[in-house]
Amino acid sequence: MKRIFIIFSVFLLILSMTLVSCEKGNTETTTDAATEAPVPEQTTAEETTAEVTTEAPETTKEETQMPKTLRIGSYNIKHAAEANLNLNTIAQVIKKANLDIVGLQEIDYKTTRSNRVDQPAKLAEYTEMPYYVFVRGIDYQGGQYGTLILSKYPIVSSEVIPLESWDKEGRSLGHAVIDVDGRQIDFFNTHLSYEDTSLRGLQFFEISEKTDLCKDFILTGDFNTANFSEFTILGGNLINDTFRKYPTFPGGNSAIDNIVYSDSFKEIASGTVTQSYSDHYMLWAEFELN
Repeated sequence: MKRIFIIFSVFLLILSMTLVSCEKGNTETTTDAATEAPVPEQTTAEETTAEVTTEAPETTKEETQMPKTLRIGSYNIKHAAEANLNLNTIAQVIKKANLDIVGLQEIDYKTTRSNRVDQPAKLAEYTEMPYYVFVRGIDYQGGQYGTLILSKYPIVSSEVIPLESWDKEGRSLGHAVIDVDGRQIDFFNTHLSYEDTSLRGLQFFEISEKTDLCKDFILTGDFNTANFSEFTILGGNLINDTFRKYPTFPGGNSAIDNIVYSDSFKEIASGTVTQSYSDHYMLWAEFELN
């Protein structure tokens, strides 16, 4: 009996030591796990997006806006006939006006009367406005006769759009997309018919079909009308209008040349150059972009 008691006592001692050892082992394991791998806090979807999204760098105004001002001209030069065909004389009128873009009317391209001179190329050279588009109106004296767009800024694309002319002198619309310091504007130039109001109305309608598609547009031209109601279809603003008239055709003391512009431009100055060596005065305007 005594032997059985001794064996039972030894068994209880071993069992007690084993339980203490297990409790100690469990405590150490829990402590180590908490130290090495803490449970992360929950992160919302919004917080996760904020962490991985990088904001685009800000673009400076200089990179996206037009220059402080843009000077535009409309100038019927009568193929330089009244400047003794001296295109440098015409070019100096443009340069002194400090124009950035100009629409010219009555331009000869290698015609007999202008000594086969490429007037568009020469005017681009003399004005130091290297970007240009000649717009044919008609074939004439072995060459062509029409209008011209000259620009200091790159011309991205261009097109020549024939206008309804019936059996009268052929008319057209020049269109140039011009990159002005990263901002593209649509620049148009034309010379409309003088013979018939109805015909000119059709030409205004055809022009409106183009300008209606443009947000930032400027249209220059010899429109051969001082009836400003004819311009209504274009939906733009006028430099020459009912309330302010700049005579541009001194022979008739009439304001038949004009500059039409969209609401995205704000006029800050305008006027004429009376010493223009032509039967027309140059009309000019200075704009800011709204």
